[in-house]
Amino acid sequence: MKSKAIAAILVATAGLGMGGVTAFANTSFSDVPTSNVHHGNIDRAAEEGITAGCASDKFCPKDNVTRAAMASLLVNLLDVTREDNDAQSDDIEELIEALDEAVQAELDAQVAANKALADRVSALEALVAEQGLDTDNDGIPNSTDTDDDGDGVDDGDDAFPTDSAESVDTDKDGVGNNADTDDDGDGVDDGDDAFPLDPKESLDTDKDGIGNNADTDDDGDGVLDAADAFPLDPKESLDTDKDGVGDNADNCLLVANPDQADADETTPEGDACEPPATVTVETR
Repeated sequence: MKSKAIAAILVATAGLGMGGVTAFANTSFSDVPTSNVHHGNIDRAAEEGITAGCASDKFCPKDNVTRAAMASLLVNLLDVTREDNDAQSDDIEELIEALDEAVQAELDAQVAANKALADRVSALEALVAEQGLDTDNDGIPNSTDTDDDGDGVDDGDDAFPTDSAESVDTDKDGVGNNADTDDDGDGVDDGDDAFPLDPKESLDTDKDGIGNNADTDDDGDGVLDAADAFPLDPKESLDTDKDGVGDNADNCLLVANPDQADADETTPEGDACEPPATVTVETR
C-alpha cells in the first residue's frame, strides 16, 4: 500500500484517545479547587457522568462512600466504559474496512498494471518474431513475403502457407493432399479412386471420364443403366429368363438355368433346353 494511505490511517488512529488521563481546566464542584491534587479526575468523572457529587455543586471529597453509592458509581463507570469500548470498536472496524479497501484497491491496480505490461510484452514479442521470421530464407520476412514457404503458391491460395511440401487440402481435414491417402475424404483410397479429388465419384467403369454416379451408361454398351440388366458389364444387357446369366452367355435363353449345366457338350444348348433322351428297345 502507498505511504500516504498508511499515514492517513495512523493519524486517524491517534485521534481515538485510547488510554491516558485528561486534565480538565474547569472545576465542576466548588469544594474541589484546582489546587486539589484529585481535581482533574473528579471533574473527569463528573464530565463522563460517573458521579453527580453530593449536592448541586458539591462533591464532598472527604465524605465516606456508602455501599449503595459505590454500587451506583461502579454501574455508571461500567456504562461509560462500555460506551467508550463500543465507540472504539466501531472506529476500529471502520478503520479495518478502510484499510482492506485501500489494500484491495492497490492490489487491483497492481494486477491491472501487470496485465497491461504483460500484454504489451506479448505484443512486442509477437511483432519481433513476425518481423524476424523468414520461412523460405529468401531474405524477405514473412510479414511482407507473399509466398512464405516459397512453393510457388501465394499465401492467400495456400492451405499450408509455411509448409513448402503442401499447398492443397481438398477435404479440409488438416492433412495436405501430398500426405493424405484419401484426398477427397470419400472413404476410397486415392490409389483405388478414379476421381481422387471428387468426393461424389470414385468409379468410372467404362473409363469415359464420367463417374458412375453421374454416368447414365456406366459400362458404355449403348444401353442406359435403367434398361440394362448388367449396367457394369459391357458384354451383357439382357437376361430374358431372369436367371442372372446374360443372354450372350446363357446356354438356355428361355429356361432359367443359373447353373448352366450341360452334360452334352457336343451341342450349344444346356441341359435345360435339350429334349429328354429317348431309349430305343430292339425286338427279337
